[in-house]
Amino acid sequence: MPVRAAFKWVMDNLSFDSNPGLGYKEVGPYYYFMSKSLKSLGNFTVLDSHGVQHRWFNELFSKLKSLQSQDGFWRFESPISDTAFALLALEEGYPRGYPIPGLEFRIKGR
Repeated sequence: MPVRAAFKWVMDNLSFDSNPGLGYKEVGPYYYFMSKSLKSLGNFTVLDSHGVQHRWFNELFSKLKSLQSQDGFWRFESPISDTAFALLALEEGYPRGYPIPGLEFRIKGR
């Protein structure tokens, strides 16, 4: 039952813009756990509780790419932990063998 409840919460509150109810507070862990949950479905598209279809990894990737700073970090609250959670979310959700146009990130010095 806890897995079903967690999945229902994700589908009812699916957001790529912020952590529902908290804005950018704890958004790094939210992105990671959302990615982990959605990956467990085995689909690259999901239908949220409002009937909107999402290509969830593409949306997550686009959002994280737009939030990455010039020096390569993500800065929601703490650059080190925020960057770690962003990378974990991307690694967790990255569909192996699935081409994503524009898949590149900034790495300082490169």
